[in-house]
Amino acid sequence: MPLAGHGLRPTALRRRASRPQLKRDPLGGRRDQREGTIFIRSAVLESQVLQTELIDTLRRAAAMGDTHRVTDQLKAEGADTLHFDLPNDGGFRITPVGLESGGGRSPRLAVQARLRILSGLGPDSQARVEIEVGLTRGSWARLLLWLALFAGPCIASVVQQPPSFGSFFLFAGFACVFIGVWLLRARALVARAWPGLLAVAQRVVTGSLYLPAA
Repeated sequence: MPLAGHGLRPTALRRRASRPQLKRDPLGGRRDQREGTIFIRSAVLESQVLQTELIDTLRRAAAMGDTHRVTDQLKAEGADTLHFDLPNDGGFRITPVGLESGGGRSPRLAVQARLRILSGLGPDSQARVEIEVGLTRGSWARLLLWLALFAGPCIASVVQQPPSFGSFFLFAGFACVFIGVWLLRARALVARAWPGLLAVAQRVVTGSLYLPAA
């Protein structure tokens, strides 16, 4: 063999330099997964649709308000309606109505997707859509208010009559467990909503989001 003893390998067997790859969506686009926090999932989707068309589609959806054309993933999680609106931050917001956690005597948590249209990296490059899925502001407000109502009387009683070290650590441990449970519920809710809301964003970037004729 001509290559034996020379430490060489055929070209087909050489390792190629690795480089980051974009995940390809089932609908034909490409998805750049981004690192988020434990309560937010995000990605950037490349689109074949013009930036002006993407903005027009989302504005028409916001003007329509609600649609009952919900993806199968969101239906499986209890959502029956998608609500589109335009917040004041210049982006677009999609809320799956019915996909919630808690309620009754516990705080009700809901999720939403925030979409931003990003310009391409060059004059001939494709437009991109950034999606972030997380809890609604109302959910965070209800969670903090509920925690304050729960912890307020306990803290007041501790200040008025200081407990023993054992009682203090017991109370602190119970509070940490209680908060941890609700943070895990919030994280689980975002994980449940992510596949379905990502599918909605994919319909936007491919121009296949159904909107009834005006």
